[in-house]
Amino acid sequence: NFLVAWGGLVGAAGAAAWLLESSGALEEARAVAASASGALSSALTGIVAALPAVLVLGAAVLPWAVVDSRRKERLKQVEEDLPTTLEMLATMSESGLAFDLALQKTLATTKGDRPLLAELRAFEAEMRGGVPRVQCFRRFGRRIEHPATTNFVSALVQAEQVGSGFTRVLRAQADDMRNRRREEANAMAQAMTVKLVFPLVICFLPGIFVVALGPAMYKLVDFVGGIAVGM
Repeated sequence: NFLVAWGGLVGAAGAAAWLLESSGALEEARAVAASASGALSSALTGIVAALPAVLVLGAAVLPWAVVDSRRKERLKQVEEDLPTTLEMLATMSESGLAFDLALQKTLATTKGDRPLLAELRAFEAEMRGGVPRVQCFRRFGRRIEHPATTNFVSALVQAEQVGSGFTRVLRAQADDMRNRRREEANAMAQAMTVKLVFPLVICFLPGIFVVALGPAMYKLVDFVGGIAVGM
């Protein structure tokens, strides 16, 4: 569907570029650009000449850019929600609930339509439909395609295949995710001091120099002016 819509948009952009050329609008624009003076004429002529190509190129690139932006936003939301969800699943599993019931309780107590919850609901629906759990896990991982989710799914698939319980796996994954988020927060905090150097130098230091040296410079200029008047 996306490729069809993308092809239609590129075709429409190409048709619009052809209409601009065939209708004489570009020729008139070239004449107006040529009537300008000096460097402005050259710049306008180049812009008019590149307009059809820019129109088609923009129509070709813009949908992919929008999709990539939406994908990054989706993965960001998944990364934000995954630690809390893992913690809830691990806590419920440690309290004696089976994984299926722990997942059901987690989905029942968590409201909203964020991507991770939607994929977990799809995962639960597939299991209820009779799809093997390992296959449901792998489909879940392919739909999200996030490194943290891939590690989580791989660990659960391995636990399912060897027949071990999910409790230890969920706790280990939750602890690992918590430690990873803590390390990322510490790295961001350490990098913040370096990032603050540029605003301090550009914004604050000139003001400090004006406040500290302004009165002295004013007196110096006034003194030099008085000497010049006296001479």
